[in-house]
Amino acid sequence: MNPRKLLATVALATTVAISGAGVAWSAPSDTNTSTSTSQSTASTTAAPAPDKAAKIAERCQKVPTVVDKLHGAESKLQERLTKLNDAKKAATDAGKTRRAERIQNRIDRVNKAIARVAARTTKVTDWSAAQCHAG
Repeated sequence: MNPRKLLATVALATTVAISGAGVAWSAPSDTNTSTSTSQSTASTTAAPAPDKAAKIAERCQKVPTVVDKLHGAESKLQERLTKLNDAKKAATDAGKTRRAERIQNRIDRVNKAIARVAARTTKVTDWSAAQCHAG
């Protein structure tokens, strides 16, 4: 048998066994009447929905930290891009075309990463401008 399939089967069986035991242990102790059982089960499963305004306020507090991290990531990527451009120039000057091609592939990946970070920064700042109100 394939080791991955065996591992997946064992993991699935363990999950089923643990979830079955969890259901058995979470049963209410008072089983004399069906109405008390349904009421106690309903009270334990129905959790109050979190307040949307509180979530937004919490996220608004994190916006400066997130933007700082994104700017830090973008500056590291720019430094990496500078080093790769210098390495590509050196490889091209030395006549090492295959190395220059591999370096160009890396440059392309770094440029894509820079674009993703810039898009994420724009998304966070736009959301913050629309949702976070001072005062």
